[in-house]
Amino acid sequence: MTTTNSKNDNQSNYESTDMGNMNRLVDQHKDTLKSTGTPSSWFVWDGMRWKYCSNITQATQKAFEVVKSIKTEALETSDIFKKQELLKWSKQSQSNNKILSMINMASKHEDIVVSISDFDKDISLINCLNGVVDLKSKTLLGIHKHRLISKLANVSYNSSAKAPVFINFINQV
Repeated sequence: MTTTNSKNDNQSNYESTDMGNMNRLVDQHKDTLKSTGTPSSWFVWDGMRWKYCSNITQATQKAFEVVKSIKTEALETSDIFKKQELLKWSKQSQSNNKILSMINMASKHEDIVVSISDFDKDISLINCLNGVVDLKSKTLLGIHKHRLISKLANVSYNSSAKAPVFINFINQV
């Protein structure tokens, strides 16, 4: 399959097969969905961190979005035969077996698979509500998916905050 940056160009390259649906899922959600290599263990980007899910609920929701996109794909094509094929495939793809097949296949795709040990590797970073604190440089960084951070401290970092109790403790030790 040849891929391009254009959504419409890319859509015309998908086959009406389980593999085609897996490619759709990967292409549409690889930036917000990661698998540990099994269909029942996923990480989903929630805008702040990669949140672990020990079931297929989130992956299933993404698969539902893919199934809906096939109908859109059909409506956007000018080829009447391709349109008919895609409309038929969009209905077939609504079956439980097709959805589970898509999830199972995608869970093993190289663009989605990550190891649990890939997350939270940089121990000098703390993910806070307002950004990622770099303990080495003592700066607040932006929140980015590529860092593969799954933990979140439920506080906002304030570089000018005072910590008299902590300082007193350090002085006593």
